This record gives sequence, structure tokens and C-alpha cells, in this order.
Amino acid sequence: MTAGRVNEKCDTRPMQQAPAPPQRSSVGLSLFLGGAFVVVVGIGVLIYFMTRPRGEKVGESSLVDRDAAIGVEAQAGDTLYFRTNVEISVPVLSLKDDERTDREASDELRKSQLTVRATSPAGIEKSSTCRVYNGRATTTSTSTGSFARSGMLNDCVIVIDAPGRWTVRASVDWSAGVTLRRASLETRRERAARSP
Repeated sequence: MTAGRVNEKCDTRPMQQAPAPPQRSSVGLSLFLGGAFVVVVGIGVLIYFMTRPRGEKVGESSLVDRDAAIGVEAQAGDTLYFRTNVEISVPVLSLKDDERTDREASDELRKSQLTVRATSPAGIEKSSTCRVYNGRATTTSTSTGSFARSGMLNDCVIVIDAPGRWTVRASVDWSAGVTLRRASLETRRERAARSP
């Protein structure tokens, strides 16, 4: 008995690969992350320029001691700018949240009036009066019983009109709602543009 030969045909055509599943494009995610980065950097730069003081720091004096003073070497045309640092007491037992405490403290600081006096070597006094806080500051912190704000900008400006060592003093008419713990004035000098 002869075994039958099985006639098999081989398919020599190349096998077709199954279509690859569609890949999610990462372009959209990259654009989103890039845009978010630009926004964050932009906000940081904006905050920096809004809170950056003008000039260089030349001294700091107490706003608690009315006799405190600093000496500033200046030339005619230089400008003095100022920043304040304040810590005030707030109620320890209070139902207010930090946001409300911040808002109320800010209102009281805006009501407080800063007066800066600069006396020339010849004894001539120049003065400037403004609010202690104009709404821009570097840092704010709240802890149990206290509220502190540093690097507060204000609108007081004194333009120097004679060369020499000027004496700078300052005082504050604090709002009735302020219970002061500490306060200081930072004096900054911006040099006038000099001819080459």
C-alpha cells in the first residue's frame, strides 16, 4: 500500500504586519508644558520688577526710635528711595483666616504716614511724606500673634541737591489699628547719570 503524497503549497508572499496602534502625539503635551513654563517665568519676572527697589542700599534705621538716623554720602542729582520692614501684633485667639488678617493689616499700614527728612551738610532739610505701604512688598508672613511684612515699597522720594554727607531721619504716624512690635527704614541711593 502506497502512502498518498500530501500536496502542500507554500505561500511565499511576505506576511503582512498588523497595523501599529496609533501613537499619541507628544507635541500637544510639549506645547502645554512650554506655555506653562513661559507663564510662570513671566509672572516671576513681573513680580520681581514690581517689588524691586530702586538704587543701592546705603543704610537702615529704626522707625521705633524717633532719634535714629543714618549718614548718606551723596552728590547733587542723586535720589533717595526708601523701603520699610514692619512687624505688628495681631490677636492670638481669632476666627480670622490668614487672608483676612493680611487684608486688615494691609489696610492699617496704608493708613500709616511715613515722613522722611534729609538734612544737608549746610543744615538745609528736605522732606517727603507718603503712606508706609503702597501695596507692593517683598515678603509677608503670619504667625501666632504677629504679622510681618518686609521690603514694603512707598512713594517717598528725596532728590539731593548738594554734595556731601546727608543725615536721614524718619518717623511714622501709625494708624490707630497698628500695635507695633518692630519697624525699620531702609534707605537706598540711586546715583545720578554722570557725563562721560
